[in-house]
Amino acid sequence: MKDGNLRDVNVIVILLLLFTTGSLADVNKVPSDYSTIQAAIDASMDGDIVLVAPGTYIGDGNRNIDFKGKALTVRSTDPNNLEIVQKTIIDCQGTEEDTHRGFQFISGEGRDSILAGFKIINGSGSEIKVSDLYSSVVGGAVLCLDSSPTIFGCVIDRNFAGSSGRGGGIYCFNSSAVITKCIIQYNKAYAGGGIFCNSGSVVIDQSTFNSNSSRYSGVGSGVTFSFRYCTVFFQRYSNCKSSNSFFVSCFRIKSSNYIAQKRGWRIRK
Repeated sequence: MKDGNLRDVNVIVILLLLFTTGSLADVNKVPSDYSTIQAAIDASMDGDIVLVAPGTYIGDGNRNIDFKGKALTVRSTDPNNLEIVQKTIIDCQGTEEDTHRGFQFISGEGRDSILAGFKIINGSGSEIKVSDLYSSVVGGAVLCLDSSPTIFGCVIDRNFAGSSGRGGGIYCFNSSAVITKCIIQYNKAYAGGGIFCNSGSVVIDQSTFNSNSSRYSGVGSGVTFSFRYCTVFFQRYSNCKSSNSFFVSCFRIKSSNYIAQKRGWRIRK
């Protein structure tokens, strides 16, 4: 990752640490103020905080959660405390027949739309029209479509994108999302069991990938990148730990090809 990109991530993390209930933003609490996370988001404005107490959140309003283009923060009580994160659970209760993911960013959200400090489990990707070219089952836990949120300190655990889908944990299309200090584990998909990125420039930093799986032989079980131009992206995966494979599929690879090979990426032109 370039120094400028690292600074971007660090600034985002510092800002996140400053988001306290004593700030000028309105704080909408779940479940004390609102019964569901979606209801709290709907009542919030740009700059507000949706603060979610530890607990297991299920059902309508607590899955398929949509930021609706708002620049706000939805977080647990302490995204930097893994014990709190593990106890603040979005249980999507999704199946291949009855699909439900945790969160979706589909309204052009930017990096000031922040999701922080949740454990998202049992999400199942649904079929969406990704572009004019194709539709696909995508994004078991989180979907970023033409949107670039910040995802910080989350545990993405045991989600899937169907037998033929992409991005069992997270799916990004035309996205410059920041994914930092996350644990991505035990997710499944046809391609990109942990994360699948298609077009854009996603930043993945200080994250751990463990025991994700991909049914398509040769395609990364941890992260799959499928970009038309892969010049800058190889600089943007840093400081991560993994027991998984990674795969880059590009129509055109420029000078970064050497960097990618040195980092152990599998390259397909």
